[in-house]
Order: sequence, then C-alpha cells, then structure tokens
Amino acid sequence: MEDKLLIDISKYDQSVDFEYWKSRHGLWGVIIKAGGNEGGRYRDSWLETHYNDAVNAGIHIGFYYYTTVTSEYEAIKDAEHFADLIGDKFFDLPCYMDVEDGYQLSIGSNALTNVIEAFCDKLNDIDKFSGLYTGKSAWLNSMNPDRLLKYADWIACWGPNWPSGVGDIGMWQKGCMDPFTGDVAYDDVGGNYTDFNFCRIDYPSKINGIVEPEPIIRSNPVQNPGDILRESNFSYQAHCQNTGWMDWVKDGQAAGTAGYSTRMEALRFKLPSTIAGLNVSTHIQNIGWKDYTDVKTDDICGTTGQGLRLEAIKIVTTGNTTGLKLRYQGHIESYGWTEPVGEGEICGTTGRGKRLEAIRIWLDDPNNPVDITGWNGIPEKDSEPEPIPNVTGRAEDVIAVAYKYLGYYAPDDPEPGSLFGRWLAELTGEDWLAGPSNEIFWCCMFASYCLYFGGVEMDGFPTQNTDIALNGGARKYAIDDIYDVQYGDVIIFNWNWDNATDHIGFATGSFDGYGFTTIEGNVGNAVQEKYRQMGNVAYVLRPDYIPYDGRIIPSVDTTPKNNRDGGKLDVDGIGGWNTIIDLQHIFGTTEDGIISGQDPDSKDYHWGMSNVEYGSGGSELVKAIQRKVGSGVDGYWGPDTSRKFQTYLNSLGYTLEVDGYFGRESVKALQDAINKGLITK
Repeated sequence: MEDKLLIDISKYDQSVDFEYWKSRHGLWGVIIKAGGNEGGRYRDSWLETHYNDAVNAGIHIGFYYYTTVTSEYEAIKDAEHFADLIGDKFFDLPCYMDVEDGYQLSIGSNALTNVIEAFCDKLNDIDKFSGLYTGKSAWLNSMNPDRLLKYADWIACWGPNWPSGVGDIGMWQKGCMDPFTGDVAYDDVGGNYTDFNFCRIDYPSKINGIVEPEPIIRSNPVQNPGDILRESNFSYQAHCQNTGWMDWVKDGQAAGTAGYSTRMEALRFKLPSTIAGLNVSTHIQNIGWKDYTDVKTDDICGTTGQGLRLEAIKIVTTGNTTGLKLRYQGHIESYGWTEPVGEGEICGTTGRGKRLEAIRIWLDDPNNPVDITGWNGIPEKDSEPEPIPNVTGRAEDVIAVAYKYLGYYAPDDPEPGSLFGRWLAELTGEDWLAGPSNEIFWCCMFASYCLYFGGVEMDGFPTQNTDIALNGGARKYAIDDIYDVQYGDVIIFNWNWDNATDHIGFATGSFDGYGFTTIEGNVGNAVQEKYRQMGNVAYVLRPDYIPYDGRIIPSVDTTPKNNRDGGKLDVDGIGGWNTIIDLQHIFGTTEDGIISGQDPDSKDYHWGMSNVEYGSGGSELVKAIQRKVGSGVDGYWGPDTSRKFQTYLNSLGYTLEVDGYFGRESVKALQDAINKGLITK
C-alpha cells in the first residue's frame, strides 16, 4: 500500500475540520486519544466529539491510550480500561498503547517489553487490534523491537525522512502541520498545527471487522523445505522479517522464505560433534561485511530487531573431522536460487541492495558433490539462466536510473554520507568513500551507480574519480567530435583546463550548438539537471549501449526545446534548464537556466524546479516572479511564493491545489502556460 496520511488528535486539538483535511491534503485516517492513566485512569474529554466527526467524515479510525504503568498486572488493567472507553465504537485502524513516560522507559528493556506484551495481548484477547506507539530512541534503546514487531508499530521520528533502522513498522509520525498553510514543523509549535503521520500497511483489510491480528508464522512458509542431501546433522535456523526465528532445518533443507518477498536477517547453527566451530562473514544492509569467528551452537550471525537485510554470506568450518566441506546456496530477491558455492565463497550479492530470502547449507564431498541439477528450482546445466530483471544495458535504462534520483539532496539523507558513496564503499570495501558528502565529491560515484544499475559495463567504472576512470580504460569510449553529443553520453568536464578533470554527468538532450542539458550528481550536493556549454567539455564518452529496437536512439534532439529559441517546452513537469530559460527570458533577468542562491531548507516547497542551486543571496528571477504573483519579494522561493504562484496559474484557467508545494503538476501548468503565451512580465 502506498503511504497514507493520518493525523492523531486529543482534547488539545479541538478544532479539527476533517472535511478540510480530506479535500486539501487527502486525509485517509485519524488516531483519536481515548484516555490514559497519568494521575488516575480517565477518558479524554473530546473522545466522543472527535469520534462522531470522524465517522461523519467517512475516514478510517483508530484509537490510542497514554500509559505510565510499569507492571504487567497494571498493564492488563489499563488495556481493559482502554477497551471499555472504545466500547462498541467502529474502528478499522489499530488501538495503540502510547509508551513515552520517562520512568516507564527506565525500568529495563525486558521488563518494559513484558509490560507492552501484556497490554497488547490483552487487547487482542478482547477483540481490539493492538499496536504500540513510541519514539524511535525508546524503540531502539528501551525495549526489545524483535519481540514487538508482531504488533502494529507506530514510531515517532520527527523529520523529513522515514525513520531508518527501526524495522518494518506500519506507521510513522513525521511532525506537525498547519492544514491551512501546509507548513510543516518538526517541533511542537502550537497554533493550528496538528501531528501528522504516514501509514504503509493496509490495516482496514487486516482488521476487516474481525479485529483479530494475523498469527505469527513460526514455521517455514514454503510447501516443502526440501530434501536432506547428505545426512550429517548440520542444522541451521533463519530469523526472517515479520516472522522472527523460524523452524530448525538441516542438511540442505531450505531455511527462510522463497516467493514471499521477505528478507532473512540472521542465522544460527547447531553443529555436529565432528565440527568444532565456524567462521562466518555476513554482509548486512547499512553495515557491510561483519565477521563472526569461532561461532558455536546457537550463536547469532546477523541482526534482529533492526530491520536490516542479510545480503551475502561466507561460511568456513573449523576443527572439521568429517572429510567433507560445506556447500550452500541462497535465494536472492528477484533472482531466485543461486548456483551452490563452496566453503569460504560468497553466496549473495553486495552493492545491489538485494536481500537474501532463504538459504540451503549442507556438508558435501568436494571430490564427489551431490548433483542437485534440476532440483527445487535449480536450472538444468544446458538451460539459459533467467536475465536479471529490469537491467537491459540501453542508454534509456541508465538515464532512467539517474532520473529516479533527481532532486536527491545528500544532507537530507538519513544515513551518513551519500547513497552513492555508501554503495561504492560497500562494493569496494573502501569505507572512506561513503563520505561525509560535503567532504568527498560523489559525482563520479553517481555516474558509476547509474551505469551499474542500468546494466552497462564500461572500462574504468565503477570508480570515485574521473581521472581514475580515464586511466582505467574509459578513454577508449571517447568520440572524436565532442559536438556530436548524443543522449546517454558520459560527459567529463574540466573547469580550468589543468591536468586533472573535475566533473561528470550524462547528456539528456536539447543540444543547441553551444551546449546541452545533463543530469549530474553532486551539483550543490544534489542530483540536478544542468545546461552545460561546450567550453568545459573535456571528453564525450559513448558506452557500448545495447540498441533500442535495433538502433541507438539519437541521443539528443536538435529541435529547440524552449520558446526563447523558437521551440516549445516539453510539458513534462520537470522545471529544468529550458523552463527556467523561458521564465528568465519573459521576466528579463539573466538567462543562465539556473535558479540560484536558494535556501536548502525550502527545497520541498519548489521541488518541481530541478535546476536550482542552493546557497545564499536569492535569485533575481524569483524576485520577478514574486512581484508578479504578489508575494513577499526576497528572492527566496518558499511556501508563500509557491501558493501565490499556484493561485496565479489558477487565475489563468488551471486547477491546481494551492498547497505551497510547487511540484510536478504545478510545473506542467507553468510549462503549458508559457507555451500558450499566458505568462507575461
């Protein structure tokens, strides 16, 4: 389910207009405070009013209850009181235990987890679909998440990005919003602001009038774990997403899941007496390779309760007197079962973001291995392997990867460094490549990432440096005439024409004899579209792309793509160089195709404009727009400028939502209005 907007309210939110929230912001549901127990058990004084208004608005409804209890007995009593407050009221979202009291969080993770389980299990027993609300820090540090993922979990982590490292939670409290202005805050600011959340689990379908949680699967959800390949009593157990520790299997049987899109997170083993121990290396999401030496029976390799996928594994036996060696194979997301590998070899992938979903491990004779050809999904030796999905090696595929990240801004990344630096660091084992993003240039890492995931092999890549790429063989792709730029070409720049090249990007179109548009990484620490003139182009590299329908599509179109040059804008919702050039031409400001000097904290309010440089000083173009639409004239494009611009476009005949976020639909209306000559100075 795509993320759905909810608000949570109590007696402190007395003027909530659900119909306005629905029409303006697409409100999907509400979590209403039913009561609590601080200072004695009570009913929230606005419970009935909020509930009746929500029913009349036809939105999804859930409830929450603030607790301070520290014993399992009192938790059960609180759950019963909560259920009494709800009574026979309709709900199709969970009933949450609100855990955030300071003393409560200090009693120890095991004790607090016991209290939460007592409360939630009691709710489930009396037909109230239970959940837990708490903050990210409390979730990770004051309780045991791996025991609580069986409930509907709602985590508060105020900020722009879905909280990382918390596991597969169902709902995230992002911050608070003023519904009338659309302004968002990440601290309590009072006034009209109301807490808002995003839900990504279809709880109404789960509850569906039965109000009963799904049972937790503790056995392997596969039809058959597979045959025992060679009896040796080597056993192993997988910890998987949503299911926890699953059944023990042994000697080549499948541990984990296949076909359920569920990640494996950890493994543990039971060793026969003929093996003293194991040395295990696991490649873990966001962590990379982690070594476990002298692993004994029941030692855990991997993580639990952190929502991190296992991506690859290597296993070596120690003190092995069997005369046999381990073989193992994994089931990988979107690829299926791999070919078996031998002891100490890598099973899985690194740098591709793919989860291991299942594994088979067995002891085998290296001189006479068990033939598993054709067994349980392993292809016959003479059959063609399945192609890697969605990777075809065309120019279009590489550029599609690049545009997936248009607007990515590394300082907003919830993980340290940049996404592309972390990827290359994992791929190469060079941790320093991850960043911080403001200390290492990641434009070449972005280009390497796009080529890699676009399915294009190119000598010299992947790398972090354009000169390393050129010296590694990339020069062989250079074309003689740099003015023959085509779509998908890799462009290497030299700003001051010294002995070191400086930057890299992909050509995307609009070649006008003087320059062309690109998409590049690390432009103001972001992925942006640019217009680049030929004067700084050092190399134009043309990879060995696979033809599209038997031909390479000309990589640029020489037809003018803006009104200034006699053409028309593509109404594509991307406010890039051509769109900005037209605006600058109309308003008589410097024509460079860039909105400069903008506040990075306001980028969400003009996110449809992709050719923006962040810093200070503002923009003369933005000042001209502000004068035209009647907002404050400071050169900085924020929510008020967006709202006034949207209102202005609506006065020209468009039907935009005036929400202060100038996104793709607003840009499309702007482009259409420019093409029709409706925008004037």
